[in-house]
Amino acid sequence: MPRTPIDHSDLEAIARLAQEDWNLPHLHNKPLEEVAASFRSNFARLRMMMSFPTAIVGSADSTRRAHDLSEFELTKQLGRELSHEETTEIERRAHEILEHRHQQYEDLRNTPDWLPTVLSYHTAAAHALSGLTETPIGAFAYRPMLHSYLIATWTTIETMFGDLWEAALNTHPRTLAALNGAPRRQQHGKPQTKDPKQIDLNIIAKHNFDLRETMGTIFRSERRFEFTRLSSTREAYFRAFSERATRIETALNSKYFDALSTVRNVLVHRSGKADDEYARLQSSLPIPRCLKHDEIPLSGVVTSTLIKNAVTSSKNLLNAVDDWVSNN
Repeated sequence: MPRTPIDHSDLEAIARLAQEDWNLPHLHNKPLEEVAASFRSNFARLRMMMSFPTAIVGSADSTRRAHDLSEFELTKQLGRELSHEETTEIERRAHEILEHRHQQYEDLRNTPDWLPTVLSYHTAAAHALSGLTETPIGAFAYRPMLHSYLIATWTTIETMFGDLWEAALNTHPRTLAALNGAPRRQQHGKPQTKDPKQIDLNIIAKHNFDLRETMGTIFRSERRFEFTRLSSTREAYFRAFSERATRIETALNSKYFDALSTVRNVLVHRSGKADDEYARLQSSLPIPRCLKHDEIPLSGVVTSTLIKNAVTSSKNLLNAVDDWVSNN
């Protein structure tokens, strides 16, 4: 087993994050709302993944308690050898107890007590798990889970960047597809040498010479901008939203996007160990501090904070683009 730094991963922070109301937006413009719906769906899947460890522990604990109670009711003690008949009766009674408990939970659904009850269930299970994260096997297992939450979050946001831009240009091509914004200096990669406004005649013919609702799709399929790089994503938005777009620019320039992207890149491309770029950015971004070549220290609290801040910035961008399309 590889040597894994042991720390208190604070799974309670992840349990709380998974159960909180993220208040992800619903947008007014239908094509943009389709993007927002995918965004919400992707995060719902991530939140289920976050909840899975505590759901297993909570379920196992409830089952054990039901069997203990059933055994004690029948035998007035715990732990002695049981006959086949006793075991069968204990299983039957335990099933009754679990069904009754399940019904109690269902009765709370759609009431003010539902969310606090669910949160209490998961945080209690997280507390039970927290000791495991301080052992070598626990740290080895749970640190990669924290990594996966961060990577999945960035993938969801990165996907939204491209889908939202494409939908906005398809919806409002007259202004946005002109790409009249001034080119910005690229932070990474080579500067563009091809005019992003040029379109091959064959592509126009493919769309039956009707480009009114396809400009974003065409530009994206031609890879005029790379939405896998944050610098190119910003360039794409700044070129399209060239007027009255202060809110969009502010949202997209959020340092929390840079923070999550930087951590994600180290996890994916450097096995979680700080490289030159990560070390350089520590002074300007809210990311965990560590020495070059050291594994970046990620706890449940740090992971939760990185995700929440980036999600908030994403919501700001979604709402800003939706409002721009509605008002222009």
